[in-house]
Amino acid sequence: MAQLVPPVKIAATADFRAGPRITNEMLADALGGKDVPLACRFFGVEGRHWAADLETGTVDPANLSSGLAIQAGRRALEKAGVAANEIDAVICATCPPEFLLPQTSALVQTGLGIPDARCLDLRAGCAGVVQALDLGAMLIANGRARHVLVTGSDCFSPQNWPRVQDAAARSMDDVMDAAMLSDMAAAAVLSPCDEGAPGQLLYAASGSPRPEVAPGLVTEPLVPHSMLPFEWAPKRKMAQPPRVSQRHNLIGSHLPEVIREAIRAAEAAAGLAWSDYAAVIGPQANPALMRAVNEQVSLQEAGEVIEDERKPFVIGHEIGNCPGAAVLQGYHILGEKAPPPAGSRVLLLGAESPRWTYSLLVVGT
Repeated sequence: MAQLVPPVKIAATADFRAGPRITNEMLADALGGKDVPLACRFFGVEGRHWAADLETGTVDPANLSSGLAIQAGRRALEKAGVAANEIDAVICATCPPEFLLPQTSALVQTGLGIPDARCLDLRAGCAGVVQALDLGAMLIANGRARHVLVTGSDCFSPQNWPRVQDAAARSMDDVMDAAMLSDMAAAAVLSPCDEGAPGQLLYAASGSPRPEVAPGLVTEPLVPHSMLPFEWAPKRKMAQPPRVSQRHNLIGSHLPEVIREAIRAAEAAAGLAWSDYAAVIGPQANPALMRAVNEQVSLQEAGEVIEDERKPFVIGHEIGNCPGAAVLQGYHILGEKAPPPAGSRVLLLGAESPRWTYSLLVVGT
């Protein structure tokens, strides 16, 4: 992305988490079985948030994907000092929306009382919210919007809760989803700014560099298998909503390479090397894997692994993973817990395994 004119910044961020934090011990006690502790150790996740009540499975409708985004968006607008009638576009990234139509962004618009806005949804897993920030910045720079509200949200527990109740019948994929996934949202307000302002979006890139590689994560299709143009979907009986299948061997092999290719793209286009970033925020699906990946990348790119809690800045071990919100939520929490020095650079890096897509943003501080 060439320099935006006028410059655009992240004016404010916020997050919202459904329900109280559920520890590994609470999850194991409620679900039983030896597979729950195993899944928790595999991902390195110590806690997560669910919209569904752990004991009964009941859900407050206000805590579904759109409701979580509304609550995070309201907080972000208040922090930015931007009124609802000043928002010209709402862009939402989410994996499991409540409806195919209307789009989640339209529900967020209504819930926040935004009178008229361009409403767009993106569904690109962990890369989606970074792409949403990039798109929102371009709308402002092109004169199509004054202020843009970007949200990322997911609500998985209403789907997962009934699937994990029977320890004998549930699949390991179901248990891993329960251990890893969190219901939450993050939001950002994008606004025009002066050159060099904190939060300025400096550079962006996206790519899908491995189209020939089978996906590392797939869901059951919404159409008959005989109609599919490729043989990637798991051939199981249809379930509603679709189950997720994770191919961890493919993720472990290809995700580090996709992240390396994203880093090289930023270096080639913007002249920024790994050592130039004060903080790096990537996918949070497997905190243990992300630490290992970042150590490998930093060793290759910078020649050494420097101990810095911001590089990589990992939140998934504490609160689980919400793909639609994770990278933006990491940026929000970074600003609260360990803000990097003024004048430095932060790398927001989304990468998703269903199509091996990456999307990155370089943000000034």
